[in-house]
Parts: sequence; structure tokens; C-alpha cells
Amino acid sequence: MKVYLVTESKGSANNLRDEEKAEITCGKAHLKALKVPYGVAIALDRVLAIKRRTRP
Repeated sequence: MKVYLVTESKGSANNLRDEEKAEITCGKAHLKALKVPYGVAIALDRVLAIKRRTRP
């Protein structure tokens, strides 16, 4: 299984500048175009839950 990460290293998603929001939006669109399952996570436990959910 491959894991693709699109990261933004702010402490909170609420403090993102427009450029950072655009990067995240582009990352989501890219993964969707590739038909790669993705989820949004701000903590490791959420990343692991997404990984478990998308296992083949």
C-alpha cells in the first residue's frame, strides 16, 4: 500500500494563508484525479484511521 501525504505544517488549520489553502486544495484535486483515496488529518491517530479505512 502506498501512502501519499500532502502536508501543511501549521499548528492549526484555522491559521492558513490563502496560498497554503490553495496548496491543500490542489493536493486534494490531484489525488482525486488519480483516484487515490484520501482523508484530512491533523493528528497521527487520524492518519492511521484513514490508512486502516483505505486498505485493499
